[in-house]
Amino acid sequence: MTVAEGAILSLREAFETAIAMHHDGRLDVAADLCRLVVDQQHDHAGALLMLGNIAATAGRDDEALPLLSRAAAAAPHEPVFHRVLGECLNRLGRFDDATESFRRYVALMPDNAESLFLLGCVLSERGLVTEAVDTFLQALHLAPDDVFILINLGMSFSESGNLGNAAACLERAIALEPDRAEAWGNLANIRILQGRLDEAVTAVQRAIALRPDIAELSASLGNALGTIGRYDEAYAAYRRALELRPSMDFAHSNLILLADFDPAHTVATQQAERRAWYQRVAARLKGPIPPHANGPNPDRRLRVGYVTADFRAHSAAFAFGPVLRHHDRDRFEVVCYSGVMIEDAMTQRFKEQASLWRHTVGVSDEDMAEQIRRDGIDILVDLSGHTI
Repeated sequence: MTVAEGAILSLREAFETAIAMHHDGRLDVAADLCRLVVDQQHDHAGALLMLGNIAATAGRDDEALPLLSRAAAAAPHEPVFHRVLGECLNRLGRFDDATESFRRYVALMPDNAESLFLLGCVLSERGLVTEAVDTFLQALHLAPDDVFILINLGMSFSESGNLGNAAACLERAIALEPDRAEAWGNLANIRILQGRLDEAVTAVQRAIALRPDIAELSASLGNALGTIGRYDEAYAAYRRALELRPSMDFAHSNLILLADFDPAHTVATQQAERRAWYQRVAARLKGPIPPHANGPNPDRRLRVGYVTADFRAHSAAFAFGPVLRHHDRDRFEVVCYSGVMIEDAMTQRFKEQASLWRHTVGVSDEDMAEQIRRDGIDILVDLSGHTI
């Protein structure tokens, strides 16, 4: 046996032992063996993949990402490498890169429902709703009884405004698995949009009975109860959601919005709830904000940024639309940060009025804040506030 053949054999043995250790749950030993393999063969795809998976399982996605990227580059024709890399990118909020990984996965396994499902999920995250629907439909053709595909297809139909098809998908999912809480909860959200509020309450109560630990379900119950004027029950549902997940800021925002419509509340009690929201949410965010770096030149045009998901045919747009239209363009630049999922003719009119347009669907809060700073915004206006 040559020296080279001995080295190859020892690498093989080390990696096979790493596989056995990983299977037995001895992850530290498996990782050490994989590092030995990679030290000798830098592009050993299997060892890189295992190291990446071990790091990802421990919640260290930042550490896992470069390992998984190297693994996928070393084995470009192996579908699983692109799937695992895409999942890591997705968890890190790098949706554009995750999309490309999942597209490669689909290209290598075009008749695989899982590959299409994962691609559909990240397309939905990015707000590419039409493409997400098409991708989920392809997945459903391959796996017509897959409940997860039906649920996600239903939500993509909902985001596209096709509530009838959305409800049909969720009803089909429930028929297949009556104890699937996510399906009941998402059906409740569709019923709210359809104005079928009693059905919405019934559906979300069924979901909560199945999974009382899911905070989103309690928030959905608050939305449904509040819409039909059952205010005290709605407040209780929102507070239950916050008990389950104190970081669910939108549930507190929904509670504040509901109080604005409840005749039992006074301005004083409404403002007290807003102060509570500030202490719980906003106060913790103000500390890390870097100093404002814009130049104080009084002769330059001010850059005013507007943030909302309502640059579309929506009641709020009729309120703030004239403000954007009538800005003095000699003194102000208008920058719009749009969270609109489905754009329409009114969206186009807002685009025409903007000096700069940013599509923010699928962008993390941190990345959006950094983009706003790079855009040199002097005044930032939240056009949504405490709205659902």
